[in-house]
Amino acid sequence: MTEPDNTTSPFARRGFIAAAVVVALVVIAAVVVAISGGGDSDDVPVGVGGPATAPATSASADAGDCDQPEGDQLPPVAAPANEWELVGKLVAPTDPDGAGPGKVSDEGLRTCFAHDPTGALFAAVNWFGMTSDVESMTAALEEITAPGPGRDKLAGLLETDPTSVLGKGGYQVAGFTFLSYTGDVAMLNLALDIAGTGQASLTATLEWSGDDWLLQLPADGEIGSSIKPLSSLAGYVPWSGA
Repeated sequence: MTEPDNTTSPFARRGFIAAAVVVALVVIAAVVVAISGGGDSDDVPVGVGGPATAPATSASADAGDCDQPEGDQLPPVAAPANEWELVGKLVAPTDPDGAGPGKVSDEGLRTCFAHDPTGALFAAVNWFGMTSDVESMTAALEEITAPGPGRDKLAGLLETDPTSVLGKGGYQVAGFTFLSYTGDVAMLNLALDIAGTGQASLTATLEWSGDDWLLQLPADGEIGSSIKPLSSLAGYVPWSGA
């Protein structure tokens, strides 16, 4: 699964420049649009998750038989009860009998998330976790990323210059807030703790297609363009497995 103070962010496309919060995929794939949803933040252009210009139509998540139970359709206002496990360099949530992922392939592809806000949240964090490895990121782009120029651009870079787009780690999820949820489109904001720099927010937009959530990428394929420095977790639901 990328400003006033420019530094490298684990998310920015070229090496995931962690623009500091100082973050410029903060604080992949640092490695998935609205304004930061809660908390004080100053814009720091870096580049995941604005709406894709092309709608998803196929990229069905290698699932065909996903049947995660559908939960509450209201965005959670408290931290979900779940286990955590390392996905790449990111500690990601897991609830195989609930929010998901219901399936994990040999390549590390994590699919089958519940058709509800919590499922979208789990899908987003797991997507970013998959961006630190070529095999799992390739699978994520092919199977659980919305079709469009952003996906094509990122896939091309992954093939020709993987070190420029693979997440370098150095960040963990610290909280979340939902910007909107319609049932088929979820826009949320993740609060991130970035090693050595502080906190940042990352906007991710997902759409329901077939029987799973697909992450939308901006047309230029930049994974961290929506990252903003964050001064506090005010307005976020604290949530972390690290």
